[in-house]
Amino acid sequence: METKRNFFDLLSLADVERVHSAVIGWLLSDECEALAKEERSAVLNSLFGLPKDRGIYTKAEMRLEWENIDILWITESESYGEECWVLENKIKSSQHSNQLQKYQGIVKKQFDGVGQHYTYLTVIGEPAKKIQGGSEYHNYTYGCLVKELEAYFSDAQSARNADWIIANEYFKAIQQMTKVTETFLSAPANFRRVFEDGNKGMETKFKGYEGKTLNDDEMYIASRGLETLMQKYYLFDVIKEVVEELNDPRIKSWHVDESRGNADMGFHFENYFGRKNDDHGDHFDIAFQAGTFKFAVSYMYWKPETSQESVKRSFREGWEDIFSALKKEYKCTQINRGKSRSRIAVCYPICIEKEEGEVTKKWYELPRQKFVSILKSEVMKALEMRSKAIRMYEEKMKTKGE
Repeated sequence: METKRNFFDLLSLADVERVHSAVIGWLLSDECEALAKEERSAVLNSLFGLPKDRGIYTKAEMRLEWENIDILWITESESYGEECWVLENKIKSSQHSNQLQKYQGIVKKQFDGVGQHYTYLTVIGEPAKKIQGGSEYHNYTYGCLVKELEAYFSDAQSARNADWIIANEYFKAIQQMTKVTETFLSAPANFRRVFEDGNKGMETKFKGYEGKTLNDDEMYIASRGLETLMQKYYLFDVIKEVVEELNDPRIKSWHVDESRGNADMGFHFENYFGRKNDDHGDHFDIAFQAGTFKFAVSYMYWKPETSQESVKRSFREGWEDIFSALKKEYKCTQINRGKSRSRIAVCYPICIEKEEGEVTKKWYELPRQKFVSILKSEVMKALEMRSKAIRMYEEKMKTKGE
């Protein structure tokens, strides 16, 4: 079994965005001699969705984490003069609500009158959020970057210099990362441990492997602690399909995140302002994590005010009895009343029907289309529960007013 790791593996490169950003920024700058200027310019152009032969940049200065921007290059060329290139790199985390717009505002102010280019780099093609009144970010993947670098790096080529040797090791590291990710996404049911070991420490996890055989891909994921990250990749891949197929304007946004070693996904609906006619309103969403659905309502969930006793008391007076009724009507197994936040949720496990004589499957063992179908049904049911909850609240207020 191949378990040997190179230098970048030992840095736990696979899920450390800052290390990736530092190496990519260095590779395409004047500080690195692994690539000739013509080659470096071609890769930079490709990374930003431009023709590879657009131009040759005689200067390429790199700034890392400048104004919290992952990578910023400043180039000069005869054809285009000075230009700046902004790359946002996402491997483990997801984009915050307005961070891309914020970064673009900073760049436009600091580099007014200078040509500007923007790229959003991810492992599996998460699209950048739209920028209101700004330039769109070009979406690019690590798989595309690997293909672009294949012409310049491989063990079959002779080392050009010390920088090339380092860059070649990085190339091999991301090549392996993308290969394993693609294999996992093509058949997640074959990676049971990804979904069962995300919340286990390394020592506990490997004790459970004693006497068992792991293939190379499983060992790659396990030895680098990538279980939760792989879960997120799968849920992200699925949630995109669900949202696209439903194409329902009542779904305002969605997310893929993680807690306690397990990835979760959520669908967010329109806020309701009937109880609190302010800038926030009550927020409805449905989330899925580790085989369980949670339909919830919350108020100012990410604001400090959500924890104030008076705010929580008013919130519960409005929704607690209604969610208790929903729990009974929809045969939910549990109701969670947020202790530190103004939030109430009803919970229930995913329902997996099985054919006669068939062994009950775990949710991650379901065929992809079956899982997508279940998610679509649950989202529609959640929208139904939202409408019913609002109707019950308004009827309660009407009766109270009488």
